[in-house]
Amino acid sequence: MRLVLLLCCYAAARTLPVSEGVVTVLDRILLVGLTGAVVWLLVSITDCVAESLAVSAKASDSRFDDQMLPILRNTARVLVFVLGVVFVIQAFGYPVGGIVAGLGIGGMAVALAAQDTLGGIFASIAIFLEKPFVVGDFVELQGVQGTVSDVGIRSTRIRTVERTLVTVPNRKIVENVVDNWAGRDSRRTLMSFGLTYDTTLTALSGLLEKLREELRSDPDVEPDSWSVHFRGFGESSLDVEVLMFLKTADYRQWLSMRERKGLMIMRQVEAAGLSFAFPTRTVRIER
Repeated sequence: MRLVLLLCCYAAARTLPVSEGVVTVLDRILLVGLTGAVVWLLVSITDCVAESLAVSAKASDSRFDDQMLPILRNTARVLVFVLGVVFVIQAFGYPVGGIVAGLGIGGMAVALAAQDTLGGIFASIAIFLEKPFVVGDFVELQGVQGTVSDVGIRSTRIRTVERTLVTVPNRKIVENVVDNWAGRDSRRTLMSFGLTYDTTLTALSGLLEKLREELRSDPDVEPDSWSVHFRGFGESSLDVEVLMFLKTADYRQWLSMRERKGLMIMRQVEAAGLSFAFPTRTVRIER
């Protein structure tokens, strides 16, 4: 609507007897308006294309495209805006090459002042090339644990388990250790329990063998990754340790698997006629 009004004003100025200066001003205003309209149109097209690609990216198995789309979208927006500004400057008769050359020394000063920002940009490039994580991975960065929500040009956003959003600079990420929990194919699970001291040697040995048979045939447990051992003598219990690697990277699925293994241990202890120990203390009072 504003562009139509601007065109009407320009046509009226060309038709009516007005000074050449007014026409020149209207020419420049029209140029800026047309350039702004084209920039807005190109940005809108970029957003539409990005939204269409985002739908396809969500349907794909790879999460790398989910990570790249926001960066490409923002880069395209900035590029369109810069080209629009350069076009307007050139159309006004200012030599763009001379301006760029004149800003050379100032540009060096700005670059020195913005070295942290530039470091973040180069760090983001390193993250995209090496791919230590992608959007959706559960990671630990700089002591922060959570799911990667967005990877930007300067920083990475992480949604923590408390549902807060933490922003970590990319240059800090490439300088430190990244623990990507989503990259593992199984989860280490340790279960310890104690039996009462009236447990006989035969009963304890039988229970250990039963637990080994259960884990040996369990499809949820990684083969040759488990161990069942009598750990030692506690203050009020005979301690048993069960170590296994469960075949899942998903946290909720791991909780269900761990629950089933705990119930299996309880069934075997009950079937053997044994009892779990609990802290007890005997006090003798001498008169």
